[in-house]
Amino acid sequence: MSEKFTWIPFYEEFSQKLLEYKDQVDENGNHATLVEKIKSLNSEWTDFLRAKAVNRNFADVDPFTIFAIFNRSSGMERRCAILKSLKALFGVSAEIPQDFDGIPLANAQKSCFYYEQEKNETIPLLWKLFDAFMNGNTTELAHFFDEAQKKKGIKWNLTMAFFWMKPNEYVPMDTKSRSYLKKHGVDIFSARKLAGERYLQLISDVKNKIDESIPSISRHAFEMNEKLEVNGLMAQDNSEPWQDELIDAMDGDAKPGVFWWHKLPAGQEKTIKLLREKIDNDDPFDFYIFQDRKAVYKAVVADFVCSEEEYAAKKPEWKDCDTQWMKESFSDFQDNNGNRKARILFYIEEFERLEEPIPMDRFVTSKEYKKPHIANLVPFKSIIEEGEKPMDAEDTNNELLDLLNNKKNIILQGAPGTGKTYRTAELALSVIGELPSRNVGEDEKSFHKRVMDAYDAKIIKLNWDGSFANPEAQIGFVTFHQSMDYEDFVEGIKPIKPDEGEMYYKVENGIFKIMSRVATNPQQVKQEKTLNSAFDDLIQNIIDGNVKSLPMKNGGRSSELSVSSQMAIKWKAGNGNIDANCVSKERLLKLCEVYDSKEKIGAITNIDESIRDVIGGCNSSYYWAVANYLLEKIGKVNISNEKTKNYVLIIDEINRGNVSKIFGELISLLEADKRVGGDHPLSVTLPYSKESFSVPSNLYIIGTMNTTDRSVGSIDYAVRRRFAFVTLEADESKVPEGDARNLFNAVKNFLNKSKYDMDIEDLMVGHSYFMTSDADVLKMKWQYEILPLLMEYHKDGIISKSPLKDDSGNEIADVKKDYAKFVEAWQKEESDSLNS
Repeated sequence: MSEKFTWIPFYEEFSQKLLEYKDQVDENGNHATLVEKIKSLNSEWTDFLRAKAVNRNFADVDPFTIFAIFNRSSGMERRCAILKSLKALFGVSAEIPQDFDGIPLANAQKSCFYYEQEKNETIPLLWKLFDAFMNGNTTELAHFFDEAQKKKGIKWNLTMAFFWMKPNEYVPMDTKSRSYLKKHGVDIFSARKLAGERYLQLISDVKNKIDESIPSISRHAFEMNEKLEVNGLMAQDNSEPWQDELIDAMDGDAKPGVFWWHKLPAGQEKTIKLLREKIDNDDPFDFYIFQDRKAVYKAVVADFVCSEEEYAAKKPEWKDCDTQWMKESFSDFQDNNGNRKARILFYIEEFERLEEPIPMDRFVTSKEYKKPHIANLVPFKSIIEEGEKPMDAEDTNNELLDLLNNKKNIILQGAPGTGKTYRTAELALSVIGELPSRNVGEDEKSFHKRVMDAYDAKIIKLNWDGSFANPEAQIGFVTFHQSMDYEDFVEGIKPIKPDEGEMYYKVENGIFKIMSRVATNPQQVKQEKTLNSAFDDLIQNIIDGNVKSLPMKNGGRSSELSVSSQMAIKWKAGNGNIDANCVSKERLLKLCEVYDSKEKIGAITNIDESIRDVIGGCNSSYYWAVANYLLEKIGKVNISNEKTKNYVLIIDEINRGNVSKIFGELISLLEADKRVGGDHPLSVTLPYSKESFSVPSNLYIIGTMNTTDRSVGSIDYAVRRRFAFVTLEADESKVPEGDARNLFNAVKNFLNKSKYDMDIEDLMVGHSYFMTSDADVLKMKWQYEILPLLMEYHKDGIISKSPLKDDSGNEIADVKKDYAKFVEAWQKEESDSLNS
């Protein structure tokens, strides 16, 4: 990635523009002229300022908070719009940035650098600090910096503001940067030891120890953090308001505190290890507590323990800090009845009730973990900025691709219409390196079609004899069903009635064996394709009379050739019987797997022994003659220098089959380390062919699963631990605004009011059902797709309420034909409707 940092000129110039207003104050000491300009901005951009002020009318503001207006959201479009307005208002000559690389963002919940109750003291102090900072007076800077640290809500965020304004001189000390600096040998101190002189010395240390620009350091810190699987924890808790009591005891964030949880985080040892690494790098993590699917409280966790021994070791250190809600021993942390006991203790530096609760759907959970319910502790990876869409398809696809590369097998699960089919196609194309690039300005519909066209072109198609009709294809597809078994999927026995002789049985390969075979040895498939074509050409030449006989091993020629009704080659025997001798394509291809060149077939000395060892049966001389003729025509296909290709097997509706029965003994071979090239490769002998079989590392398996289907069995643990499970959720941002979006939200509210024991992510009708702006089309979708699905949910006992009735149980008139009636009944305020 090239380092542009095109934002720096604008940010530096704008900070100089703000300095001009330092002394422009009215009789009340407020920067009235500056405030009026800020108030003229779009009210959505400054709503966080109005929300804190009395009567939503702020009279003064500091320069650092003004910078936070365009540094509290990661949305490129929004930030550029704000800067465009500021450019016009303040006469900034620098161009609007083309990137915002490396800029740490202010906490959206705490973007003001002052508390309303302390604004009359804090805002003037921050202007003095700003003046010293801009004029390079380090003595005054250190003094006012220390004074500001005594104010509520000010800690590391000042260093971020310094970086915004002078990015080549001042180091941001946000959590990402602190973690990155510590990994590069910089001595990092805690927030309680943060002081002006100490911070200025740290800047000097950074410049001496790290040979890169400060903006580059900040950007690399962000990139390092993006790779982390866990950045914090989230939990649902609707119990009594103990949180407010602890906040009061901590006196805001003046004192640290302790609280406990009776469950360990999902992922247990792995999650705890990742969180411990953050803490050891002086990188606290956030803990969000949810009520009614909205984050209401946020704690900043500076340490944690999971046992009596760990608590005993930490207790003296914690106690010295006047930590609130400490107890004598780990076992003392339990509820009044002793029913719930602590499994983990959190030592927190900050605890607050959020001014603006954060909806759960803005949290991106780590890996396959579902959003929290009841009191589960769930690790999360990131929080989507307000007003921003979830990760775009490319970001999400890259994350899934990383997961698939590591695990080799994943299952995409979700409710109907959540995009499992499309996401599977997109992911499969990414694995084989054939995903189309999106054209500039290309709409979603056009790109979607190009992806599906590319996917269709790469789906493997088989000939009647099991050979590849398109050997360049790399994606296999199969749908599991209740009657499918091992013989269909891996290999089975099939009876064959030849043109002559008795019926016999042959081993027929299933899609999994075929895919494993081609991924292991694509050369063999290309050889078969060429031999297939050559055999078909020979058949046609015999029919047309162009080939009447073939050279034999003894130097003579065969008798007259003909073609059977099953497209086998026949010889006239010495007694005149035209049906006596026969060569089938299937057995010939098997012979050529071993003898794959004219040199090899020509070197055979004992035809009967050599050929029967491979294909058994009789007519060895005739098989030699046909193989020799075809191999002379095509030569050996040599692709030994070709790069190894990836292959993908897609298993649709994987939970509709008995997965353990279908995979049989091969289930163990799916694990990444048990595959060819893995740390502990395994192979098995197949029951019918007696061939040795293993799963190659370049074969990836993607399954899909409908989470609402209760008519099928669940995936057992033996299978489950060999797959990663990824839940795809209904994406409101993909639904057109207007009637479709209103119906989507009404259905969501209805399901939240109606569900029994299922998570809403597993139940919500997917966005694909609502993707139309045409009212007539939406009406048909409601009448023939959405409503029948909701009624089926009710019939199956998945939801408790009928979609034909409102929340009070009254019949909704004409609802079967008019979705507007349903919207009217269920489109209520979100706070009333989300009661999970």
